[in-house]
Amino acid sequence: MSVKPLGAFANLSVRLKLFSGFGLLLVLLTLMALIAVAESQKLIAGSDRLTGVSRITDNFLSARLSEKNFFLLEDFQQGKEAIEVIDNSIGRAQTPWADTA
Repeated sequence: MSVKPLGAFANLSVRLKLFSGFGLLLVLLTLMALIAVAESQKLIAGSDRLTGVSRITDNFLSARLSEKNFFLLEDFQQGKEAIEVIDNSIGRAQTPWADTA
């Protein structure tokens, strides 16, 4: 007994079979490239959000340092700086998607 491969596909010429095979590969490769581009855009957006969170964390650490200096040195300028940094950080936390360089 012989097995017939895919009915209508068996009647096609070798040239047409090769072209259809490479065409299918080209479609699949294009689909994979589009998916990769879309996922890399998501990765970049996540990285931007993480950078924003890191900036907010840095600002709060700076505020804590100014607060410490205020209490230890009784320097009112340090206290004002701590309040300004905290206010800026709260504003950035409320709009984390904004570019705050």
